[in-house]
Formats: sequence, C-alpha cells, structure tokens
Amino acid sequence: PESPKWLLQRGREGEARAALRLMHGPRLGEAELEAVLAAVIATETDSVVSEESSKLQERPVLNALHSPSGHTYHSGSGPGQLSQDSPPPEEVSLQQQYRYPMRLVVALQVLAQVTGGVLIRNYAPAIFEASGTSAAAALGYNLLLGGVKLATTAAAVMRLDRTGRKPLLLLGAATVALGMLLLTASSALAKEGSAEGLAGYILGCSLCLGGYGVGYGPVPWALSAEMFPTALRARVMGLSLLASNLAQLGSNLLFLPLLAHLGGPGCFGLLLLLNVLGLLFVQALLVETKEISPPEILRALDEQYQSTVLRVQAVVSTLLSCRCWQRSQGVRERMLDSSHGLVSGSGHVPTADEDT
Repeated sequence: PESPKWLLQRGREGEARAALRLMHGPRLGEAELEAVLAAVIATETDSVVSEESSKLQERPVLNALHSPSGHTYHSGSGPGQLSQDSPPPEEVSLQQQYRYPMRLVVALQVLAQVTGGVLIRNYAPAIFEASGTSAAAALGYNLLLGGVKLATTAAAVMRLDRTGRKPLLLLGAATVALGMLLLTASSALAKEGSAEGLAGYILGCSLCLGGYGVGYGPVPWALSAEMFPTALRARVMGLSLLASNLAQLGSNLLFLPLLAHLGGPGCFGLLLLLNVLGLLFVQALLVETKEISPPEILRALDEQYQSTVLRVQAVVSTLLSCRCWQRSQGVRERMLDSSHGLVSGSGHVPTADEDT
C-alpha cells in the first residue's frame, strides 16, 4: 500500500490518516494520530528543504544569494569547492547531527556478530563433533538448530511492534548469555561423549541461536532503518551492512583458533563476557524506538546518554569515597597506634634500681 508520506505529498491527507491507522492499529488514539502525522509532515518538510538546497548547488548565483556567508559552492576539487560527489551542506549537517546514533548502530551490528550467535550457527557441526558426537549426528543436530532459529526469528518479527525493540534485544542478549554459560559449564565439567555433555551442548546451542533470532538478528536492522531520517537511511544501512560483514569475517576467522588455543571453557567463557558487555551496552545507551520519529529518538538518546554518564559518575564517586574512607580509617588507626606507643613510653617512670 501507499505510504503516509507518499499520500501527503499528493495532498491525500485522509488516506494518509487511514494508512497510519492501518500501520499502528486501533490502539492509536486521535492525539497520537495527530502527533505521528505531524512527525511525517516535518520529515517531508526536511526532505523538501534538502532538495531545494541541492538544486541551489547547481545554480551558483542563487546559491550565493541564499548562503548566509555569501559564499558560492561550485563543483570542482579546488580549495573551498565541493566535488561532484560531495553531499550538500545541509546533508553534511544532518550527518553530524546523527553521528552518535550512527556509532551506536555500528557498535550494535558488531556486537550481533561477535557475541556468538552467528558463530554457533556456522560452526555447530564442529562443536558437536568436538564433544564426541559423530559427523552424521552433528549434521542432524545442526538441522534442529536451524529450525529453532527460524521459529524464534519469526516470533520476534511478529512481536517487534507489540513488545518493542529494546525489550527483545535485552531478552535475546540474555538468552545468548545463558546459552554461553551452559556451553562453558558443559565443556568444562561434562565428560567427552557423555549424554549429559551432549544434552548441555544441544540446549546451550539452541539457546544461543534462539536468543540471536529474538534479538541480535532482526532488531539491529530495524534500528538501522527507523532511527534516521530518509535522507540518511540508505547511507546508514550501507554502513551497517559493511560493519556487520567485517565483524562476521573477523569473528569467523578467529573462532576456531581461539577454540583450539583456549579450549571450550575459555572460548565460550569469552563469548559469555562479550554478551554481558552487550547487555550493559543495550541497557545503558539504547532507547525504545517504537512508534516515535527520528528527531524524538535523537532527543531520547541524548537524554539516555546524559543519564548514563551521571549514573557512572555517581558509581565512580561512591567507589572513590569508599576507598578514601578506607584509607583514612587505616591512617587513623596507625596514628592511634603511634600515639598509644608514645604515651606509654613517656608515661613510664624508671625506678631507682633501673637508674642504677
């Protein structure tokens, strides 16, 4: 169906309202509808301004009239000139404005690849064979894991607009961390080829792939699209794809050497630590983006960042205060010990025999 933005561009506001209700469901009240419609109109206004500024790029005289500094932007490669591939100044300003969300999205794409869900999917047969399972059985278990991932991804996509992005991401990261914990314990405690060890490997790998399908799989791509205005969306998606592929390449190249060098407990324990860091990252820096516009997301991210900085400063201040208090108590005890020694020494009166 036609998007609300496309309908508004053609003056069909009634159909745009109907499309918004279709997208957001009957729970969208009249006030919320007006807010969403205003956000769409604002986005459309921004895109029109960007188009007009790009047209001014091609007309140096009008550009000089409209530029606050009176400078003219020409095509070329000389000093003070923009090349033909350079974006318009307004788009450069927009990129600077959304630089922090871009970094968050890139970091999230890297986390999705290095926390282990993709590695378990790619190397599940090798992991099962290392636990003492035959190659044929390992392939069968791999098919089971593929079904788990498919089911969880489908469920996450269906619940994405109801549950929200951040809760699914937290749930997925916690599930992958639990799976890594189980794999670490199974590889460290279970005997090779034992039924308990095999059950631990199957359950741990299932949790890792299920958690990836719920959180790290679909949510980063949804955030890469909806956190940014239309003028930046294609660029951000390309950057996200590049970061994801590079992180996947690096983690795939390093996984088997790490598994051979550190062993199962060390390798899976390292992935467990990365998942814990991922949980902290998502909880501390990301916000819920469901049904809010990119400018509102940008403001919410800034507030979340400031709140996180204040909490970290409070924790560091508390730790330093405790450390300083402990040091002061130690200095105080040493001073008391020294003063007791001096008092006892000065208060001693020698006897006549001692004088002799």
